[in-house]
Amino acid sequence: MGNLSSAYVQSVVEERLLAAAKLRSGLSANVFSAYDFRQLQTNLLSYVGAVKALLITIPRDVLGDSFNLLYRRVSGLEPLILRATDTTQLLKYSDTADEVLVDIINALFKAGIITEPSASSLVGR
Repeated sequence: MGNLSSAYVQSVVEERLLAAAKLRSGLSANVFSAYDFRQLQTNLLSYVGAVKALLITIPRDVLGDSFNLLYRRVSGLEPLILRATDTTQLLKYSDTADEVLVDIINALFKAGIITEPSASSLVGR
């Protein structure tokens, strides 16, 4: 991955990865009212947007053939989230976004773009 400067990785890829992780940590499954449901819906849309922003920041050669699949999976969540009528649906969509994020992180590890110390900071270790 010689094409990416370390400054680019630090300033863009890792920042977007941290932003997605921060938004994910703010999602709460505790829904007791219509307001809570809307908050979860709004926060989940923000999280999905952050995952998509991260995905399009990564050069396609890092993700290879999986780029299109990952992009379709994460982009397809937005209309589903907007049409969701219950918390169970939203949590299912959150799980799908998590799976896409894990696939992205694995690709970044394999390409040597992120290392163990930077990944550990994502989970607060």
